Amino acid sequence: MASTLASPRTRPQVRGPLRRMDLAALHGEVHRFSGIVDRFGSFACGEQTVPTICIRSLRLEASAAPVQPDHWWFPLRDIWSEAGVRAGDTVLFTAKVQRCSKGSLDPDAADQPEGTRGRRCSRPREQVIGFGRSPRSVVVTARAIGSRAVVQEVLSEKAAITRHLDVARAELERSTQHRDALLADIQRLQDQLHERDDRLAHNAQAITRLLQRIQRRCHSARRKAALAALLALVVGLGGGLVIGSGISGGPQQLPSPHWGQRRG
Repeated sequence: MASTLASPRTRPQVRGPLRRMDLAALHGEVHRFSGIVDRFGSFACGEQTVPTICIRSLRLEASAAPVQPDHWWFPLRDIWSEAGVRAGDTVLFTAKVQRCSKGSLDPDAADQPEGTRGRRCSRPREQVIGFGRSPRSVVVTARAIGSRAVVQEVLSEKAAITRHLDVARAELERSTQHRDALLADIQRLQDQLHERDDRLAHNAQAITRLLQRIQRRCHSARRKAALAALLALVVGLGGGLVIGSGISGGPQQLPSPHWGQRRG
């Protein structure tokens, strides 16, 4: 049975350093042990590669006493994967202490240089007291905080994100100010357009009134011109009648200068 995270049982208070306990003293018994996930590895088994997991700093959970050996390689079975273990996690597992083989295909071969993993070790195969291939239960009691490099990287990323946020906030503030300035300009232009429309409407009314006055004056001037032409026509007709009547009476005869002489 596997679980993602669980709280460890409260250990008894002890004073002074604890003596390391040999697993041989617990042979055949089932106990709970705690340890830290050290790393992951693998070893060759025929044509297959078996993934492994190393648990270090092993302690007997009941007394918190360190045990010997202080680390153990387990085949990476589903029970570890289901618990979601990661390097650096503190785990609590239940396992039976029993006799097992260790040697020629020891998962510790993962510590060998690259290219030599899975090959036979120089150490001969031997029977040792340890754990079975798979524990009975695994729980994660504490997640790894991470190495200093990882923490530094996270802090650097956080600082970079903070800087980006500051730049984004400053840019947002500038954009807001620019938007407000544009809105003020738009409002001012709209007011100017309203004023111009009002002036144009007023000028249009004035031009309409002026055109009406001009039309009235033109109409009055045409009437006056017509009356003047009619008067001139009348006057012209009257003068012509007078002249015509004078012509129709004939010329008057003047007395002859010799008329008196003849008569005398």
